[in-house]
Amino acid sequence: STQGYSSAASDVYKRQGYNLSERSLAMESTTIYRENAAEQISEQLKPLLSRDIVLLCIGTENVTGDSLGPRVGTLIQNKMKRPLLVYGYEGCNVNAQNLVLAYDMVRVMHPEKQIVVIDAAVGDNEEVGCVQIHKGGIMPGAATNKNLPQVGDVSILGVVSKRGCQDFYSSHSDRVMLVEKMAETIAESIIMSA
Repeated sequence: STQGYSSAASDVYKRQGYNLSERSLAMESTTIYRENAAEQISEQLKPLLSRDIVLLCIGTENVTGDSLGPRVGTLIQNKMKRPLLVYGYEGCNVNAQNLVLAYDMVRVMHPEKQIVVIDAAVGDNEEVGCVQIHKGGIMPGAATNKNLPQVGDVSILGVVSKRGCQDFYSSHSDRVMLVEKMAETIAESIIMSA
């Protein structure tokens, strides 16, 4: 786990168009291959989460690398013992085409709730397999030059591929297995934290 001002983790946010001071770049980064990764991520999430949260799971199941958000949303819906509001799951994606509408709807319908955003990201080779947690929103689609607004109050990014690599769009079994393991780890950590 990298605590505080991880330069590798903060680079993902900088690449997404952030120009943040070092103080606001405080975040946590944990590899999913670490023993008890879900517990570690849960402990990192707990101080950031309020009692009332809404999950906004961004991505599309049509692209392997981008399917992380909907996969997490589906896993949480299937495993959560108490009701938790989830927007974005398999069969009902929140993606670049409907993100602004979905985010505005969530804000109007749940004005008092904290919005936790889950999305896939690209990073350096050593970051692949890491889950990065940040208090603050993200700018989805920035890595693919999409002009979308910043969304969320707390963000959970899963680095699924290295930057500049076509692996993000690949459906090779190792990419599918990485996204599935990451989705299971993130879902488990949210369930433990919520």
